Amino acid sequence: MKIKFCPFCGSHAASDRCYACGADLAAVSAACPDIKVSDDMSTVLEFGRYPYTADGAEAAIRWIVLEKTGNAALLLAENVIDCRRFKDGSSGARWSECALREWLNGEFLITAFMDDERDSIVLKVHTDGGNEHCGINGGEEVADSVFLLSIAEMEKYFGVPFTSRATATEYAAEQGVWRMDNGCVCWWLRSPGEEDGSVANVNENGLVNASGDSSLNSIIGVRPALWVLAEAVGLDEE
Repeated sequence: MKIKFCPFCGSHAASDRCYACGADLAAVSAACPDIKVSDDMSTVLEFGRYPYTADGAEAAIRWIVLEKTGNAALLLAENVIDCRRFKDGSSGARWSECALREWLNGEFLITAFMDDERDSIVLKVHTDGGNEHCGINGGEEVADSVFLLSIAEMEKYFGVPFTSRATATEYAAEQGVWRMDNGCVCWWLRSPGEEDGSVANVNENGLVNASGDSSLNSIIGVRPALWVLAEAVGLDEE
């Protein structure tokens, strides 16, 4: 499936016109070359399975391809697929020590992917990316199979201003994620927020909240990302 991303509302557009806000993307590209109408993230594919409906029925997880380099591709879940706190009572609030990282690389990894799918996931070594907006350096380097995007990665893949609005699956809504009337939700990033114990996120309008919210917030959604071997998801190697 080929899509574009509207620079005004952040919605997916299957043609040269945004279905959400009606913007004429072809005209925008011609008249305003400085406004990016991205084709880089033009592929949506299915990989793994997870509960999608309110009663927990499973369906294939749909992913946006953010980047393809060499024999690997970076995928971001098209929707917020669950709702979980970033930390629990005993874990820390930085990515390297938080409960959400442990869950993504443990229970979620085992539940969502078959053995051969897990074998095709590429381990990513990185930090939480820090938070240059608040003068916070990156944390401890860790290796992840599944992770959340950082503020810097949001800036790289979605541009400025950040317009990556996201909707949640019915399952995520049932788990407690808060939804606006239009269905858009907040979702966690892995970068720290401004205050101790806070974590950056993307708000309901698709804008990065660099100041962050409490890591104990229970209504912010989870939108996983991962690197996978290109051939495992039907993409050609470069």
